[in-house]
Amino acid sequence: MNVEETLRKAIDERVAEVRPPAGLAQAVRRRRARRRTWYGVAAVAAATAVIAGAFPAYQALTAPPQAPVLSGGGSPDPALPTPGGVEPALPSPGVSAPDGKRDESTATFSPETGPFEVTATAEPEATPAPAGDGREYGGIAIGHIPGGLKWNGQTLENTFGSAPSTYSRMWGVDGEKWVQVIVYRGAAVGDLAARLAGYREQGAKPIRINGHEAFQVRTGEAMGLLMEKGQPVLAWTQPGYGIEILSHDVAESEVRAVAESIETK
Repeated sequence: MNVEETLRKAIDERVAEVRPPAGLAQAVRRRRARRRTWYGVAAVAAATAVIAGAFPAYQALTAPPQAPVLSGGGSPDPALPTPGGVEPALPSPGVSAPDGKRDESTATFSPETGPFEVTATAEPEATPAPAGDGREYGGIAIGHIPGGLKWNGQTLENTFGSAPSTYSRMWGVDGEKWVQVIVYRGAAVGDLAARLAGYREQGAKPIRINGHEAFQVRTGEAMGLLMEKGQPVLAWTQPGYGIEILSHDVAESEVRAVAESIETK
């Protein structure tokens, strides 16, 4: 007989008369049932915890980052660091900013451009006041403008001659038909007078406009040089004023009517 057989025989003799207590098998079954129930509850709790933790994480990944908000409802100090490099929160559109000014910007989230895409709402352009007919300027008043021609709303100052104090306005239609009236004042009157003398020297014949000697001629690109098919010009001087009228595609009689309707103040 070897050692194993001897040991087995001794154990059998020791437990041969031992009997299990009543209800032992039932107790074992109840204990196993409780263990299965505990494992089931633990599994459900663990799954619930995973889901509950995953939802905030999902929100954190999908929602745009929010900048910290200081207590009291104010905007965060721009000098303070913000998590993730997020810009400080912008005031809501139309809500007064900390400096008391109304904020007109809007902030939106765009997957392409990043967390915040700030679009400033441009201020509405100021609507200019009606220009009127523009017939009074530079100390003169124009009584007649050819029919259909409208003032372009601009006044050019000090752009004609070598001396300052010139004023110019233009009336036209579609850029094809127009008249331009230039007013010379002060020392600028002398520049115009010198050109008129040059017209006479080139053989131009004077006419009379409101009792003043005037010249109705055509000039080339070189100022004061007469040219048969050049720019139509009607000009004259009078005490304190020089008047020059340029035109395009307007009859000479109409240009003369404009000249005769001018009054000085």
